[in-house]
Amino acid sequence: MGGKPDALVTMRLSDMHRMHPAQDDTHVCSKCGHPVGIYPSGQSALRKWPGMQVLCSHCAIATRRPGEIDNVLAADFDTIMQESRDSVDVGRS
Repeated sequence: MGGKPDALVTMRLSDMHRMHPAQDDTHVCSKCGHPVGIYPSGQSALRKWPGMQVLCSHCAIATRRPGEIDNVLAADFDTIMQESRDSVDVGRS
């Protein structure tokens, strides 16, 4: 990755249908205050760039213009795929 990313875009806990056993649920979106879930790769990005803004996907979409968001993955593809395999479905009613 190049320079420091502006923000880590996350999912709101209420929108998550799958959760990783090691995800961090202690953060909230810096814009709206909704609780968010951060997978281990996102946690690594926060350690690499302390103080990086955490945004939920709703706020990221609402506050950024097209072309303004550079999609930079928090980890390599294999790590992200492993996190997906390690995640479990969340029962929703």
